[in-house]
Amino acid sequence: MSRLILEEETRRILGACFEVYKEKGCGFVEPVYQERLELELAIQGIELLAQKGIGLSYKGRPLRQTCRADYVCLVVCYFPRSGGLRASR
Repeated sequence: MSRLILEEETRRILGACFEVYKEKGCGFVEPVYQERLELELAIQGIELLAQKGIGLSYKGRPLRQTCRADYVCLVVCYFPRSGGLRASR
């Protein structure tokens, strides 16, 4: 089995997803789950941007179309070789 990148952070985010499901179960429309997950991530102290628009390009040229991510979670990582902190999304 391959190792996850940012394993601890990934497990925290997945844990928040399972907590939302465990708390209220299934049968709701997607926006209800999105709002609940946004609240759960905040409760667990995971910083995020909700409904973030992302610009697209093709062969280095910007497109008029964009896509929207449900969530972009911010993770701060320490990289010992470069000697500092860096934010990752």
